[in-house]
Amino acid sequence: MKTTKQILQSTWTTPNVNRENMTAVLANPEQVFSFLDASQNRIGKKISHHTSLGTALILRSVCDRAPIAMSVVRIEDGKVLLSNPAMQKLLGYTRQELAGMLFTQFTHPEDVEKQKEVYLKIKSRQSVSFDMKKRYVRKDGTSFAAHLVSTVIPRSSVKAVVMIGMIMETK
Repeated sequence: MKTTKQILQSTWTTPNVNRENMTAVLANPEQVFSFLDASQNRIGKKISHHTSLGTALILRSVCDRAPIAMSVVRIEDGKVLLSNPAMQKLLGYTRQELAGMLFTQFTHPEDVEKQKEVYLKIKSRQSVSFDMKKRYVRKDGTSFAAHLVSTVIPRSSVKAVVMIGMIMETK
């Protein structure tokens, strides 16, 4: 687990997210927390760099230490941008392996269409969240049932581009 100093060093540069550089910011998983922070904090008020940095550090710490599996997925293409250690452990992949994977790659084949259906509602802006029971496939090929709750991360100046999913294995 990272120390506060390591977290601070890896998050020190908080990007200014706007329409022009959003793709570049989201391409760097280390900046996703700053992106999430910006989406919540820049709505109608000016936030200092240090306040924004502090909030991004708190978000990173919460996600890294959460006992529930979490991932940030790009709405445009369904690719994982970021996953927390609980997600990595649950699926058996490293952070680097999960980054860039489509959510369908670790969804049980019989549940892919069901999840694509709710995902397309998010993508077409017909919905902002969903909650479903589904099965996943681990890297070792074993499958398990889980409860997935996913919601769009709103943006004040542009349409939402990411959603966060939380997964809890069910018995």
